[in-house]
Amino acid sequence: MAMKFCRSHGSDCGGSVSHENSVMSGTVRRYHRLCLCVGRECEFREEKGEVFQPGELGVPGQGVLRRGEDLAPIVFHTRTIMTFEFKHTADAAEARRIIDAEIAVHEAAIRRLGHCRNTYSSISRLPSEIVATIFLLVKSELGQGAVGHISGVCRQWREILLASPRIWSSINVSRVESVLELLKRSKSVPLKIKCEEYSCTEPHRRAAEAVMAEVGRIQDLNLSLPPKDLVDFLRLNGDASASMIEHLQLRAVYPPESFSLPRDIMRREMPSLRLLDLTNMVISSQLPMLPHLTCLRISCHRIHGSLLLSSLQCTPKLKELRVEGGLVMDGPMGPLTGPVQLPNLTYITIISVDLESAAVFANIEYPPRANVFFRHDRQHRGEPDLSALVAMSRRFQIAPLPIDTALLGCSSSGQLRIFIESTHHSGSWQLSLLLNVESRYSSATCITLCSALSLGDVTILRLSAFIDMNPTELTSFYRLFPRVQALHWNNTPAWYFRTLMKSPSIELPLPGLERLYLSKCDFMVMDAQLFEGLKGFLKERKDLGTPVVRAKIRMSSITEEAVEDLEEFTEVDWDGEESVFGSDEECLSYGTSYGSS
Repeated sequence: MAMKFCRSHGSDCGGSVSHENSVMSGTVRRYHRLCLCVGRECEFREEKGEVFQPGELGVPGQGVLRRGEDLAPIVFHTRTIMTFEFKHTADAAEARRIIDAEIAVHEAAIRRLGHCRNTYSSISRLPSEIVATIFLLVKSELGQGAVGHISGVCRQWREILLASPRIWSSINVSRVESVLELLKRSKSVPLKIKCEEYSCTEPHRRAAEAVMAEVGRIQDLNLSLPPKDLVDFLRLNGDASASMIEHLQLRAVYPPESFSLPRDIMRREMPSLRLLDLTNMVISSQLPMLPHLTCLRISCHRIHGSLLLSSLQCTPKLKELRVEGGLVMDGPMGPLTGPVQLPNLTYITIISVDLESAAVFANIEYPPRANVFFRHDRQHRGEPDLSALVAMSRRFQIAPLPIDTALLGCSSSGQLRIFIESTHHSGSWQLSLLLNVESRYSSATCITLCSALSLGDVTILRLSAFIDMNPTELTSFYRLFPRVQALHWNNTPAWYFRTLMKSPSIELPLPGLERLYLSKCDFMVMDAQLFEGLKGFLKERKDLGTPVVRAKIRMSSITEEAVEDLEEFTEVDWDGEESVFGSDEECLSYGTSYGSS
């Protein structure tokens, strides 16, 4: 039989030899190996003079198989060879050797074919800069681990990765074995440094020293360490300027309540700092001047209000302020000449222990469009002083967008909650108040703050029955919302419906009401009074010519027959459930508004 050979690559290329009727160790074997150097500059010849051009496959007994034609003969032929050899080889070790050799040949051929195929793929036609940008996006979505997977795809991609310093600019100092190599590969691009584990061992210290020697390149520094390790890390190369740092996040792990950052730590030059996040520490000294800071987040054991306000004077461009923890408002506010001016502030969050910390709002001047969140966790004993919250609430009277949605009630923990928003806003609540006052003061507190807010344009009102109002208070409360079109009641007692019905002594409450949404209400026989109250209210509105056009019933116990009775007076949208289920938070979801449908 004719012998095929590859002039350029010999038997190394995957198939230059073809034997028939060869005798080895008394066993007849047939070898037909195919040269798979597709697209390579090599020639295939037979003794009879037939020439196989580059990109063609010579198949024994099949002649020339050109690119794009059926490869089934190759697969079939390979299986035939392996089956033949397997059957005629008694020794298992010899069989494995033969199979492994055959596998190695085909794996090498597949790799070469894959490389050739990659040269014709769409991504191979893209400039390396575009491919590198794609890799950066993949890394940002999937993390640094994705880089390893990308580098294993092909040689071209690995070369692009190695030539892209930004790919290697995210360094976790806790992985000491890779720090020096990543610093080298990242060349001179800005660095993102993270460290969640650090010890005084030599490898950790060398890695930290190498990173802080490049402090002028650090753009993002995120440290989450025990207090001593945190301070030691930050003091490395302490005299150097951190001129490029934009994000600084420092978190003390398991600190004592008295731990505070030494004054010298924050004295390093950081002219480009835009985000400062300090967690689990005492703020005992004023922050330095940070002229470009736009986001300040402090979660601390203790910070005095006067110290916070004096620090805010050093952040004139602040857009987001979040203070959580022990905000202490004891004593005078300090040598302030007036409220701190923060004209760019759009988000302000104060989460504190005591109601008195609300006084900080009176000392900050911010735009009326800003989103405000205030919560205090310790229950206030006695009648609350609402003067600071009333003054803050009055700012919303001049808000650029009308307030059209209000959610009022109590959370499952017993906190009075007041949320207001504009549906034209970004989708988050413009004002969020969670106040822990005694239940006997919750109704008066709610009415006082709603009166200060001026909610005459509200069209969607959502109430929880946890507000302990009597019928007289509730009737007066409705007058604050003359334009309500959609009303959501959660866990409603029977007498609530009577407060919406006409009375000789008062005007019709909520005269523009068109849609009703009821959740977690029990309309079964044991509470027939509630069902009759709802039915009577819907009937009266229809008789008065101001019908409720639609009623949604969700997470409530009601029978199908009762729903049919209600449909005589309004369109009923019922979820089909006959039992109460779901939490109050599900019923009065913070992030959704009822009334649009």
